Amino acid sequence: TSAILRTVVTQWIAPDPTTRILEVGCGVGTLSLELARASAWLTGVDACRTAIEDARVNAKMAHVDNVNFRMGIAEKSLVRIFNGGAEFNRVVLHGMRRPFGERAMKVINRMAPTRIVYIGPSARSIADDLSSLPNYTIVRLGGLDQTPGTMTLLTVALLERNED
Repeated sequence: TSAILRTVVTQWIAPDPTTRILEVGCGVGTLSLELARASAWLTGVDACRTAIEDARVNAKMAHVDNVNFRMGIAEKSLVRIFNGGAEFNRVVLHGMRRPFGERAMKVINRMAPTRIVYIGPSARSIADDLSSLPNYTIVRLGGLDQTPGTMTLLTVALLERNED
């Protein structure tokens, strides 16, 4: 995760000591640890077993103990987390390769976090997923040139929950 991306996500997620964050696509936990230090709790999910093992080691080495890293595919893991009663007021979604899909987004919508930051490989992938989040409004949207001089342009969106 680039320093610019970490700064943008941290500012947009705006963690404080009461914040409970769910990070889907957490990788080795680079962003997770930074967010956890400013939050009450962070649960990270990633489909790559090696990344989760590395995230756990990284958290231990950094003495960050308010994190839980879980291996799993987003749509299945989100259902288990939701059905287990975990509550989050912020969600970070790293849709780095393809959209998460309608099933995963519907679970996020039911979790009802106040704020979501979605990082995606294109505006199209974000648009596909956000169509399943009817209770949210995009309040900030931008592109991030993560690797200058290449075609690697990420789209980052900040969503806030609509008032009921």
